[in-house]
Amino acid sequence: MASAVCSGGPHNGISCTMLERAKILKSLNDTSRRLVLAACASLLAYVTSPAIAQQDTQPGGQIQVADLNLGGNAMQDLFSQLASKDLSPVEAHFAGLSFVADGKLIEPANRQGFLAKITPELLQHYELILFINKSNSGPFAQRLIWLKPGDPNDHSKPWESMKIWKVSTGRERQEKEAFTTTPPGIFNLQPTRQIKDYRARLYKGAAMPYAVFLDYRTITRTGYGIAFHATGATGRLGSRASGGCIRLNMKNARNLFETLRADYRGRVPVMEMAANGKWNLEGRMAYDERGLPIMVNGLKALVIIEESDNLVASAQ
Repeated sequence: MASAVCSGGPHNGISCTMLERAKILKSLNDTSRRLVLAACASLLAYVTSPAIAQQDTQPGGQIQVADLNLGGNAMQDLFSQLASKDLSPVEAHFAGLSFVADGKLIEPANRQGFLAKITPELLQHYELILFINKSNSGPFAQRLIWLKPGDPNDHSKPWESMKIWKVSTGRERQEKEAFTTTPPGIFNLQPTRQIKDYRARLYKGAAMPYAVFLDYRTITRTGYGIAFHATGATGRLGSRASGGCIRLNMKNARNLFETLRADYRGRVPVMEMAANGKWNLEGRMAYDERGLPIMVNGLKALVIIEESDNLVASAQ
């Protein structure tokens, strides 16, 4: 079996090169990624233990993973599989989600945005992505882009734009009723909250025709009032103008509402609850005790909202 090597004594730092590269290998699913992190923790605990510190304090000392007892054959098999992969620089580079729009390939410029956090394992469960750039400037600022898979058999490849619409997102300032922000993140849509004639509770019953709500929860609340909906203030589309929702003109809002309900019903993964008791916003799926993603009936459309000044556009 190929062995991973942690080089350097505990007083000189530890470099688990293979494991560090494996953590960003996109072919691993989330369950395997968690096992890798757990394995790293076990290795660190082992090689920094007092017993090992006494035996291996010389620079350049090596501890073979194959010689460690990390909890049975399952962990050893994982290391063997990882060691057998060709972790080329291309594979090791973060990928995230890229898409083609206006004849250009659009990619995340760094790891900070939500586009860069999307995994192939998550993407395989969706047939539509609704990407909103809530920035005031830069590529596709204040736009909603409909994206479909570029390759129906491989959702990790660049997606393709179907429609690009002007929107208005939150004004991003403290106001009397609330801070008027559109939350950045990765969201499902609430399967039972598509309401044709909705009125806002917060803004004196303001009309929100063709409302489609984001699935954005806490432990104590089943959903916040952030939605796609139509607006009469069409002259403000293309700029920040809402109380936090994503505003569309009436024709586009109706199109989105009807298309989602007619064409995109299906099973989707549940998102994981974060430590603070709120829905995590990075698209991390929840898993059952068997290590399988928890699936529910919903809409097979994933919403990604971010302030994307960090997009890179290149000729296709």
